[in-house]
Amino acid sequence: MSWITSTGPFEEARTGLCLAQRSRQVKALELITGDNVQGYANDIHLFGRRKGSGETIWEIKEKLSTVSAEFQMRYQKRIPAYDVVCSGFFDSIGLYQSCTEEQHRTVREWLDLLKMEDMARKRFDHLSHGQQRLILLARAMVKSPLLMILDEPCDGLDYANRRRSWSSSSSSAVGRLQISSM
Repeated sequence: MSWITSTGPFEEARTGLCLAQRSRQVKALELITGDNVQGYANDIHLFGRRKGSGETIWEIKEKLSTVSAEFQMRYQKRIPAYDVVCSGFFDSIGLYQSCTEEQHRTVREWLDLLKMEDMARKRFDHLSHGQQRLILLARAMVKSPLLMILDEPCDGLDYANRRRSWSSSSSSAVGRLQISSM
């Protein structure tokens, strides 16, 4: 077990836990994201607050984004890929709110950066596994979260798309922590 600390441009320390065993990685991610109730029964601090001290799951989610195989399996909506990326602003599975013009501009920028503009109007559930993963990566990036959890984010991507996703996530992560496992 090892800790990673990254200091950003505003001198805020970011700390993360790297675990070698896959089962421990999954458990740690569940404790952080709130998908495991033990996260509230143990002494876990996230974003300067003890989990379970009155924050809502939405207050936690607005500060983090995730990309994982489990999340991709759960996100099987019959909506355009563009709407999937937009849903990242609202932490929803599906799009139930309207984006501002600035948010639309951010979505277009991420789709352009990932070379996914031609996929934007296609239904998400009709995309290949790798295309879905890139769309979910864009979804995770749009809100510039404090904590980005990338759990095997390149699963299903060919070499060119792996390089594209890593260069994109690295440029987004200046002063931010990413927890990744490859």
